Amino acid sequence: MDSFSYVFPFISELENPIVTLISVGTETRSGTEYYYDNKDRMLNGYLFQYTLSGSGILYLGKEKYEILPGQAFFIPIPSDTRYLCNVRKRERWKFMFILLQSSFLDEYYRLITKKNSCILDLATDSIPIQFLSEICNQAKNGHITNFNSASSIAFDFINRLYYHSLSNHENYSKRNREIMLYINEHYAALDGISAIAELYHISASHLSREFTEDTGISPVKYLTKVRIQQAKKLLQTTSLSIGEIAKRCGYHQTNYFCKVFREMTGQTPLQYRSCIT
Repeated sequence: MDSFSYVFPFISELENPIVTLISVGTETRSGTEYYYDNKDRMLNGYLFQYTLSGSGILYLGKEKYEILPGQAFFIPIPSDTRYLCNVRKRERWKFMFILLQSSFLDEYYRLITKKNSCILDLATDSIPIQFLSEICNQAKNGHITNFNSASSIAFDFINRLYYHSLSNHENYSKRNREIMLYINEHYAALDGISAIAELYHISASHLSREFTEDTGISPVKYLTKVRIQQAKKLLQTTSLSIGEIAKRCGYHQTNYFCKVFREMTGQTPLQYRSCIT
């Protein structure tokens, strides 16, 4: 992928959009001229930067980390962080990045970095990295043309990063990994978590407490996120009615589905569909 950086000039009519896509791209850097100190940067947002080749240096306070190929850092801005080229190795640092502005992503950030810290190991064929590469290509080819589509794409990236992080924690307990898998497979038929608790002969409150302590999210919220992610996929890939999509995702009332969808994405299902068609 050729180096480029695209800064989005979009102005939104929304006073407080869920996510604003500030910039995205791929860059190749070397030497001492590439250096960012994030303490006083005038941006309320997050930077995700993934190393493709070479290496870079990230400082978290006084702690120093080398960011190698297959690793990303995900940091809030402003924060007590710095990043720069690894001049000791005298190699070029090639990376992809996405810069987001949002005051609504704090919980996502906390959950994504709960057990991995802000340095993430991600394969190049993992869902988040493949999607980031796709975003870069869309931006480079001029296919992201309005604020709504840019905002939707940015939030989709955070969702994919979140789900990948949530589903790939090997240090989750065996039971909670099984519960996640069960929810992923039976989300449309589940009526709360009581049925899952019965499978393990424990109370729903005990299951919820154990799951939340281990994963950082309640099983009910995890079920909701799985359902909304599936709804987004159906909105993207089918012409099914909103009512039919609601049913397929486990919602008996279309109005309630629309309410939950908007709370999760900042858009109604129809608005979401219109942004991607």
